[in-house]
Amino acid sequence: MPASQPRVYADRAFDAITQWILPFGLLAFLCGMFVLPGRGPLQTLYYLFLALPTLVALLLRPRELLVALREPIVLLALGLAAWAVASIAWSDTTDSATSLAKRPLLMLLLFPALALIARHRLEALPALVKIAATVTTLFTAEFLVSYVAYPTVETRFVGGGAFDNPLLSAHLFGFFCTYWLYRCLSERNPFTFAWCAAGALITFAAVLATGSRTPLMALSLAVGWMALVNRDKRSVGLLLAGLVAGALTFLVFHQELMSRGSSYRFDIWKIVAGHIADHPWKGHGYDAELVVDVNVGYMLAEPHNFALGALYYLGIIGFIPWAGVQLVALRCGLQLRHQPLLVLGSTWLIFGISSGLTEGGGVFSP
Repeated sequence: MPASQPRVYADRAFDAITQWILPFGLLAFLCGMFVLPGRGPLQTLYYLFLALPTLVALLLRPRELLVALREPIVLLALGLAAWAVASIAWSDTTDSATSLAKRPLLMLLLFPALALIARHRLEALPALVKIAATVTTLFTAEFLVSYVAYPTVETRFVGGGAFDNPLLSAHLFGFFCTYWLYRCLSERNPFTFAWCAAGALITFAAVLATGSRTPLMALSLAVGWMALVNRDKRSVGLLLAGLVAGALTFLVFHQELMSRGSSYRFDIWKIVAGHIADHPWKGHGYDAELVVDVNVGYMLAEPHNFALGALYYLGIIGFIPWAGVQLVALRCGLQLRHQPLLVLGSTWLIFGISSGLTEGGGVFSP
């Protein structure tokens, strides 16, 4: 065999991964919750079509990893993962260190996976996201029709597929609603604009049907971010439309929105802040036990705020790279706002940050 033959095979394998496998994996990952019967198959799909192929591609062409390591976001994410793994040493978790260490490493592979697609199949990204948004919105419409046609004792809309609680559903519906709102800003063709507006209405209706309030706040802030980044007449129109939609939503659903009050959020945050003060710098350790008692008859295990979660588990030292990843990404979104994909990415980030203000709090959850 000629000496160059292995290199040829390696290049062909690398091209197959970056040109076909990773784009398919990203598309399937975006649609997975809507079409798969549970989260287990979704994790398997992520391992087979994103995590493992990315690892193979980096082994075939290590210089791609060196390129990725020049990015501040990647370095900050690696620092966050390294500190999380190190903190297992003082965590009271009952899981094995090996099992816990795999979580951040597997999740971190999403960074180079997206970078490889962007470097070697950038032209496919807009189409992939468009297909994913269309598929998931059609499934959302089907879920809504079934919810209306076959009412159950459960008053809050959950949906089908792998969805098992209204809050998770609401965040993913809001994720794709954000995409359709972004498309409404850029479309000039009346037919395509109408299609995007319909997608936004369907996904927004799904968010409302879940009864979850956090995604509504996140959508409001995402609309504000798009108006800030674009700064044109359409952005002003979108902002005004968002204000009108928000006002109408409050007028029609004010009883449902206000009936649950603050859902003990302020009490939860006060208790978690007290726990953070016990170990402010290094935190309680990755996957440490968290028990929050707000006298509701059962214990809570989440801080219901991702920033507090980062401080509780990883302390101030871990919070710095955690916050740094987001701040650097937002700065890039502002500096490169002439690039449509970066506008969409930064808007999704705003939606995610806003969603984490009153929900969740885990770090590298399974």
